[in-house]
Amino acid sequence: MGPRAARNLRGGGPYREVQVTVDGRPAGLAQPYPVVHSGGIVPTLWRPIPAIDQFRTEAYDIDLTPFAGELADGRPHAIGITPYGAADTWIVDGSLFLGTDAHASRTSGRVTVSTLTGTPAVKTVQTPREDGSTHVSVSTGRSWEISGYVRTSKGRVTTTVEQEFAYTNTDTVSRTGRQQTMHQRDHGATTVTTRTGGRTSAQRHACSYPIDVDMDIPFYGDYNNYDLRAAVTQRRVLIDTPRSGSAGPWRTDAVTDDTVDSTGNLARTGGVVTAADGASAEKYRGTTDTGACYSRLLESAHGWVTSDKQFRCRVAEVVREALKG
Repeated sequence: MGPRAARNLRGGGPYREVQVTVDGRPAGLAQPYPVVHSGGIVPTLWRPIPAIDQFRTEAYDIDLTPFAGELADGRPHAIGITPYGAADTWIVDGSLFLGTDAHASRTSGRVTVSTLTGTPAVKTVQTPREDGSTHVSVSTGRSWEISGYVRTSKGRVTTTVEQEFAYTNTDTVSRTGRQQTMHQRDHGATTVTTRTGGRTSAQRHACSYPIDVDMDIPFYGDYNNYDLRAAVTQRRVLIDTPRSGSAGPWRTDAVTDDTVDSTGNLARTGGVVTAADGASAEKYRGTTDTGACYSRLLESAHGWVTSDKQFRCRVAEVVREALKG
């Protein structure tokens, strides 16, 4: 945005992904959920119902099985984790989970196909408008495949990881960043297919992370004198579907559909809080560990939970609604 918004926008762009490398080669990636922390945008947005993942960020599974044959060659290897697009400081770590062949002292194999590139093609377009605002559009996508095999005691096992992902972010920025209307959509699916002899199985993980933000700062003097207002709607949809065979039907193994809708305002004058209020609702629907359907609605106003209701639901209905997101 240049000097017009230097005081209020941090820069770096909105798109994020966490990239994994094996010996410097791109090996996989995950698009993280856009977490808003407890003081984010306007603190009263998240009192008492927190934002999604506000207190505990979920881990992301990145399947490196296509590299298993090369990682088991007895030589040292380096696995790297790098956040892409993080203008500020991100702290990331990882755990490596390995499976061993109980009937073979050594396995071997190699990567046969790899189309994953290290840097996404991010397109940014800024369009000044007659009212003095600027419309910023950011878009990118990922479409890649990595395949590899391992020679095991049960024969050759081939694993293929594929991802299709699309991302858009539009933001209308006014008054040097003090007023913003943002709509972000990122959705996609990662499919892991395993072939052993004549048998094929697959596991698909689909996700959708829509978020809408309408933020306004009518006045900002300093830390003790300001007026903050915002409305935020965020949603997270996760669907896990396995299948047997190369053309068999996909069946739902687990689904999560979580939506938080919040409004809030916070104002200070001379260091004294003169306004602090908010209202929010969270609708959560999904499957339990046993596969049963779970549905709950929380509502709050003025810092208090005003309603807590649980409903009957059907997994098929939740999946249909989740797919619309």
